[in-house]
Amino acid sequence: MEPTRISLTAPEVSSLWTQFMFDTMSIGFIKYALEHIKDEDIIEIYKHSLELSEGHAQNVREFFVGEGVPIPQGFTHEDVNIHAPRLFQDPFYLYYMYIMTLQGLTGYSLSLSTSIRADLRKYYITCNTETMLLFEKFIDSLLTKGLFSRPAVLTPSEAIDFVKHQSFLTGWFGERRPLTGIEIGDITFNMNKMHMHVALKVGFSQVAASKKVRQYIN
Repeated sequence: MEPTRISLTAPEVSSLWTQFMFDTMSIGFIKYALEHIKDEDIIEIYKHSLELSEGHAQNVREFFVGEGVPIPQGFTHEDVNIHAPRLFQDPFYLYYMYIMTLQGLTGYSLSLSTSIRADLRKYYITCNTETMLLFEKFIDSLLTKGLFSRPAVLTPSEAIDFVKHQSFLTGWFGERRPLTGIEIGDITFNMNKMHMHVALKVGFSQVAASKKVRQYIN
């Protein structure tokens, strides 16, 4: 007797759709970047990133075809002119993909946690593993080239301590206290993402062919 076919759940379909958007966008950006990057080390990592994104996009297509779900349009070659003049320098491209791997690790972990079907769970475990290895390549390259700013270092306490009052959670008012290690980490990494976000907005707002897109970015 043939096993009962298990349909993808709404969260599973949504996760695949989100990944398809992310990967098709990445394909366009990476192809554009490869037209301009000069550093051979960065070129090699970008080529590997392109292979992963194209493979992931194809895998998602196959999942959708198997479910009889229309394949999303995603981003296409019409959305980016890969032969446009250089917009960023090599260090930015390296840093951009470092941030994107952070986003990818978060996304794949969330997708895995909301997936029930065995083949999809296995797929996201593979994606997460590939992205972790890619993360290693980018952060190692940033460190080697002296382009990575490490978060602040804590001075070790002389003894353990405990939160004793609700005032520990005070915001802008009341008694002030030093930031915790978790807060320093959140602020640092969110600040790094925002720096890249601002740089992208400034760049794209100047060169986007569509006036409507430029206005949206601004």
